[in-house]
Amino acid sequence: MCSQISYLDAAETIKGYLGASFYFITITSISVAGTQLPINQAVFQTAGTIIDSGTVITRLPPSAYSALSTAFKQHMSNYPSSPAFSIFDTCFDLSNYTSFAIPKVSFTFAGNVEVDLVLSGILVAFDTTKVCLAFAGNSDSGDTGIFGNTQQKTFEVAYDVAGGRLGFGAGGCN
Repeated sequence: MCSQISYLDAAETIKGYLGASFYFITITSISVAGTQLPINQAVFQTAGTIIDSGTVITRLPPSAYSALSTAFKQHMSNYPSSPAFSIFDTCFDLSNYTSFAIPKVSFTFAGNVEVDLVLSGILVAFDTTKVCLAFAGNSDSGDTGIFGNTQQKTFEVAYDVAGGRLGFGAGGCN
């Protein structure tokens, strides 16, 4: 049995200039620990955002990523930071912890579709002690954003090609 699918606003889910194989999606907000981040919606509209199962890590406009990283660090302040690794610059050292708590991260898309990410969509582990926020900032606000497959994990992503829309279902299919 598959989960209930929530579809993004069809008018906002369009095939754009990147070709027929990419759906543009409209991010309306990002929340950390239930608090919507103060990101102007125009930030997400400058170059747009696509959903891509072939891109591993979600790429956000620089100011959106900065807001996400800052809020996440504030909620993770009980854990020591760790040096950046590759494209990941928000990292933590959990070597002295047997358990830890992370804030919920959620994305809201056009049509008021909210996607609450699971742990593996929020953090990426590089060994048993180092974890990093599983997002990266684009180098320029004019670069297209990408909602990557790490954040799509555990969701059923429904492509209604005939209807020109896309939807998410929490938990995928059983």
